[in-house]
Amino acid sequence: MRAIACVAAIVLAATGAALAQDQQPTPPPTIADLPPGYEFADGADPDILGIHLGATPEEAEAALKAAYPDAGDVTNEDQVFGLKDNKGHGLTFLYRTSSKISATSTTGSSSVQVYYTTAISGARAALIERQDYYDAEPDTAPLVASLKAKYGEPSRDNEFYGKDGRELEWEWIDGKLISGGEFDSSNCRGINIYYTYDANRTDQRQGCTAWLAVKVHYGDTKDTVDNLSVEFIGARRQWDNYAATDKWVLDQIDAMQKADGGPTTPSL
Repeated sequence: MRAIACVAAIVLAATGAALAQDQQPTPPPTIADLPPGYEFADGADPDILGIHLGATPEEAEAALKAAYPDAGDVTNEDQVFGLKDNKGHGLTFLYRTSSKISATSTTGSSSVQVYYTTAISGARAALIERQDYYDAEPDTAPLVASLKAKYGEPSRDNEFYGKDGRELEWEWIDGKLISGGEFDSSNCRGINIYYTYDANRTDQRQGCTAWLAVKVHYGDTKDTVDNLSVEFIGARRQWDNYAATDKWVLDQIDAMQKADGGPTTPSL
């Protein structure tokens, strides 16, 4: 049994903070890479603007630049994650948390943000968010038709917010797209977008491996669209990465404690 009686986790600094050269953190090792398609057992390979779950940061950045060639640079966010026990044993590692791009045009504005897993299972896209605002409101019917043509019939298609909009959802359970019926999408989206240490992490996905939701917010009438929001989550990828990262950081601190001559079981 581990001797970690008190463990604290904290995001220590953003990239660019003043750290001594010999203190520069590096990403953790890749122990078990989770490749693209990890969420799906039915041959599905959906994407948002060419970005697939499991894309590397380099692949995601290239797709963002291709989708918005006039938008300027992609903004990458790196964080230094730290974990320590109450005896001073601890570690830090570098974590590329997300990439984002924003664009404006004569027809409206858009933003896309991609969130990554830690390098333990390969730094790869696990959540993709997109938001579009339209100055000239497009028609609802052809937009919805294009979504169904790309992703297939949704698992659920309901109006929301007092019928102010429409949400189309696609959910994969055990890797297979489900059709119709009731389901609780909170099983898919209840995971933090960033990795944080959790000593009592509990898998509440109930078989959900991926979830795609598109909210169509109506314009002046239901026939037009004011804005569109998209959320695409690789729930299985997130969960497995976070659990593996928890184990790795605790293994490192456990080894430090043992090397320091500390107890290997909690004192009673």
